[in-house]
Amino acid sequence: MAKKKSNPKEALYKACLEYAAKRIQTATDAYKSAQDSANEETKNTASEDDNSKAMLQIEAEQQAKHMLEARKLKEEMIRIDPNTDHTTVAPGSLVITSLGNYYISISAGKIDIDKKSYFAISISAPIAQAIKGMKIGDKVKFNDKMIEILDVI
Repeated sequence: MAKKKSNPKEALYKACLEYAAKRIQTATDAYKSAQDSANEETKNTASEDDNSKAMLQIEAEQQAKHMLEARKLKEEMIRIDPNTDHTTVAPGSLVITSLGNYYISISAGKIDIDKKSYFAISISAPIAQAIKGMKIGDKVKFNDKMIEILDVI
């Protein structure tokens, strides 16, 4: 009986979901704080510093944008099925290359699982674009380095 290969995709998927959730929480907290400060400044009728009020409102709007971006990360992750095995590089695939290990999902950076490092990257990342659609054994030159696709899961 053949031994089933270890597949860290589920752990990577969960780590990316957690990353998105933390981003949402951080942005939500910052938005609420900025909004509370802006509201407090507005209530303070003794203050005639309209510039300060405007700056606080801009900060709240910036944090609202960050919340939206973080929610989009979560939506991208929800569209991925971590149980799908891939034969070509596409969103949701785990790609083992001669240059490194990539989980094509969201830009969440380096994730260590079972003493191995993986990089969670967006399909729009330059390296992902370079290897998109490739399969085991394919090679491509990227940043003056030859990359070979060793496995696609």
